[in-house]
Amino acid sequence: MRNFLIATLVSTSALTLAAAAENSAPVVRHPYAITHTPPVGTVCRDCGAPEGTPAPNPPPHFNPLAASDQELQHYGFPPRPDQQTDPDGFAFWKKIVTAPVVRIQPKLQATTIKNSPARILAISPTTRVDNAATAADATSSNWSGYAIYNTANPFHANGTYVYGAFTVPAVSNYSCDGGWDYSSAWVGIDGWGSSDVFQAGIESDAYCSGSTKSSYYSAWYEWYPYSETRISSPGVAPGDHIGVYIWTVSATAGYYYMVNWSQGTASSLEFYAPSGTKLVGNSMEWIVERPGVNGGLATLSQYTALPWEWAHGESPKAFEFSPRRAQSTATIYDITMMGSSALSCGYATPNNATNHLNTSGDSYYIAGSSIWFFDEQGLNNCN
Repeated sequence: MRNFLIATLVSTSALTLAAAAENSAPVVRHPYAITHTPPVGTVCRDCGAPEGTPAPNPPPHFNPLAASDQELQHYGFPPRPDQQTDPDGFAFWKKIVTAPVVRIQPKLQATTIKNSPARILAISPTTRVDNAATAADATSSNWSGYAIYNTANPFHANGTYVYGAFTVPAVSNYSCDGGWDYSSAWVGIDGWGSSDVFQAGIESDAYCSGSTKSSYYSAWYEWYPYSETRISSPGVAPGDHIGVYIWTVSATAGYYYMVNWSQGTASSLEFYAPSGTKLVGNSMEWIVERPGVNGGLATLSQYTALPWEWAHGESPKAFEFSPRRAQSTATIYDITMMGSSALSCGYATPNNATNHLNTSGDSYYIAGSSIWFFDEQGLNNCN
């Protein structure tokens, strides 16, 4: 189904992971004007203040590498992975907490958008084995990507973390039907077979009516069944290299830490479960979604290809997880988003890395647990 099409895809992608590896933005030609005005109807006017407490900015010359665990949490930095048992996790943690960025206190905006649990359509009866874990294909009407599911709820433990890093796609509205199309890229815990999702990521939305073409990008966090809360920092634009990290501190509280390496900004915030909701801890995910807008599933914005060069998580004192690595007691679900046909899918590279050719023909190698996401207007390899 997804035999190694990467070699042909990467030469046609408009995105350049080379610049992402160097923490600078690639040049992305984008035919849609970028607006800072949210799509009509997505701002919630009567929701009250969003749930969330921004972490205090660290003092000048603060060194996360030398800080105590208590200091890291106080200033909203992700928990430090064990360098010996989780070297990949430690390498990414070091990359994100030492990034040369300015911490900005985010402005929050409540929305009517919901990035909800997976609406599962089918699970393949045939399975395979990825690094000792059972792996199966699945379809969903709103999710694409990867979910690691374990009925023992290992992701319930305080300090469980999930992260990803990706290049923001330049999106468009393929049908140009006079409305907005939406897409969300996020990391999360819960949502596959549970009624909540603890998550953070970005939205990339596109409007088209005749010759009028606009796009809107924003970072956000959400603990469903709350709606998405947009955050002003870090700002997001096509081609930006984004790192997002979430972790739990209790069954009803957790943090996001998000960095835009391209723009040199970051923010961190503690947010909370809705009343009556607690973390289940049965799944962790790396997802591209078409969210719920105004009570129905949105049309997915055209993003063609969206590369992630990191996709990783860990439950404390347990195991490392990625789209191709999990405990034997877990199941890795490879999820295709379906409408009347396949809309979006993920491809986890077999060697846990990305070989990328940019439009100039230069070759780059990106280490880490890598995923390519494709939509139906890309290479149509979701079949």
